[in-house]
Amino acid sequence: MRRFHLASMGLLLAVLAGCESPTPGELDPSIRALLSGPLIMQVGEVEGFQGESSARFGVEGGPEGSEYILVVSHLSTQGGASVSLTVQADGVSTAPAPAAAVGTEATPLDPGLEVDDLPGLEDHRFHQWLREQEVELVEELVGRLPGGGLNLLLEAAPAPAPLPQVGDLLELNVNTLSACEDPIFREARVEAVSRHAIVVRDLANPQALDRADFEEIARNFDEKVFPLATRNFGEPAREIGPPRTTIFYTTAVNELASGFGGLIGGFFFARDLFPRTSRDGFQGCPASNEREMFYMLTADPAGEHGQAIPVEFIRTRTLTTVVHEHQHLVNASRRIYILGTGNLEAIWLNEALSHIAEELLFYQESGLSPRMNLDLEDVRANQRRLDAVNAFQVPNLARYITYLVDPEAHTPIDPQDGLEVRGASWSFLRYVADQHVTDDADFFFRLVNTDRQGAANLRAELGRELPDPLARWSIANVADDRVSGLASIHRHPSWNFRSLLPVLREDGAFPLTVEGLQPGVPVPVTIRAGSAAHFRLGVAPGERATLTLRASGGGAPPATVRGSLVRMR
Repeated sequence: MRRFHLASMGLLLAVLAGCESPTPGELDPSIRALLSGPLIMQVGEVEGFQGESSARFGVEGGPEGSEYILVVSHLSTQGGASVSLTVQADGVSTAPAPAAAVGTEATPLDPGLEVDDLPGLEDHRFHQWLREQEVELVEELVGRLPGGGLNLLLEAAPAPAPLPQVGDLLELNVNTLSACEDPIFREARVEAVSRHAIVVRDLANPQALDRADFEEIARNFDEKVFPLATRNFGEPAREIGPPRTTIFYTTAVNELASGFGGLIGGFFFARDLFPRTSRDGFQGCPASNEREMFYMLTADPAGEHGQAIPVEFIRTRTLTTVVHEHQHLVNASRRIYILGTGNLEAIWLNEALSHIAEELLFYQESGLSPRMNLDLEDVRANQRRLDAVNAFQVPNLARYITYLVDPEAHTPIDPQDGLEVRGASWSFLRYVADQHVTDDADFFFRLVNTDRQGAANLRAELGRELPDPLARWSIANVADDRVSGLASIHRHPSWNFRSLLPVLREDGAFPLTVEGLQPGVPVPVTIRAGSAAHFRLGVAPGERATLTLRASGGGAPPATVRGSLVRMR
C-alpha cells in the first residue's frame, strides 16, 4: 500500500509539472480522478472534474448541511460546437432554493442607471452580415496576393487626398448591400474639420443637428476618442484618402432598420479602405469611398427616415458608437496597410475589442479605473460618474445580461454575432485582462496588431490555453460577490455585477439562470463551446450526494467537459 501511495504522489507531481498550476481553493481537474471518496469542502472552495472524472463524484453535507453550485463548462474553443449532456443528482435535498434566489438583490428606488428605450439598437444581424462581407472582400482583394498584397495595394492607392474645408461638398457611396458594385452616391457637406476628424453631414438629413453639434463631435473625437484609441489599439494606417477619420452622419444608416428589423447606431465598412481602380495585378473596389471612415445614425425627430431619433439621443450617445466603430477602423486598416495581412480579426474578438473601447471611455470620463470592483454606489457617487456609466457602460452591462439569461445557448467565442455574444465576449475579455495582464493598453494593442485571429490570437497574447480562463470566468459569473472565501481567480475584479445588473431589470433579480437539481431527476442540457450551464443543489446534514454527468449517448462526458463544484453555504 505504501508503494502504491508513493507512486500515486509521483504521478500527481508529474501532472502538475505539465499543466497550469491550480489556484488556491481549486484542485486541478486533471488530477481529480486520483482521489476517491466524497468531497468535504469549505465555503468558497472550488473543485474541478474533467472528462471521464466528471462522470460521477460525491459530496458530503457535513454536520450542518451545505449548498453548492455546479458549473458544467464546455471548454472547446470551437465556438460553433455544442455538447449535449444529462446532469443528475442523487441524495440531494428535496427542495433546494429556487433559481431566482441565487443572487437576487434589493433594487434601489432610484438607481439612476438608464437603459435605452429605442428598441433594436445595434441590430446584430446587420453587423454579422456586414462583417462576413468584409471577410470575403479582404480575402478576395488581398488575401490571395503575396504578402497580403501590401506592395500591390500601396502601388494602386491613389495619391493622398487634400484636406477638405468646412462647407466643401463630397459625394459618398452609401450602398452597404453591395461592397464594390452598384454605388449609391449621396451629396454631403463637410461640417467640421479638426486635427484628427472630418465630420460630414448627408444633405438628405433632417435639419436637426447644427454646425455646433458637429464641431462638438469633432472636438470630442480629438480630445477623448483618438488619444484613447491610439494608446490601446494604435493609430489608423492613414494610407488612403485625406489624413483624417471621416465621420459621416447619414439617413442611410437610419433607413437600414427597415431591411434588418432593428435600429443601427453606426458601422464601419472595410471596402472604403481600398482603391477604386485596378492596377498592376491589384483588383480595385469601384464603390469604395477611398478614405478611412465610418457611417453614423443621425437625428430624425419626426421619424422621416424610419424610427424617430431625438436630437438629445445623438448628442449624448453618439460618442459610444464613434469609439466603437473607430476600433474597427483601426483594427482593419492596420492589418491591411501596416501588417499586410489578408485576414481580418474574428468577429467575436473584433466586437469584444470595440466594446472594451466603450468601457475604456467610461473609465476615462468617470475618473475611475479597472479592478476597482465598482458597484452601484460607486457609479452613483457623483454626476460625472453617473453620466459616464449611462453613456458608455450601461449598454455593455445590458448586453451581458442577455447572455446570462441563457448562458448554455450562447458563448463569448461564437462565430455568429449577437447581443448575447457581444455581452459575453466583452465580459470575458475584461476578465482575462484583469486576471492575467499587468498592462491593459499593451495587451489590447498586441491583440489588434497581429495577423492571428480569434481564439488563437487571445491564446498567444495571454500565453496560456483558454479552457481554464473560460471555466473560471463561468464560475465568476455565478459566484463573484455572492460566495464568501472565493479565490481571486474566480472573481470579476473590475465590476460588482451583483450590485449593478439587477437595477437594469424590471424584476430586480440577478439574471443568471441557475436550475435547482431535484433528487434522482435527470436534467438534459446542451452547452455551446466556451460556455457553461449552472445548477444549484443542497445536501442535508450528515448526508452524502452523488452527481452524475452523462454524454447524450449515455457514456462519460468528453474531455472538453468540466464540472466545477462551488460550495456556497
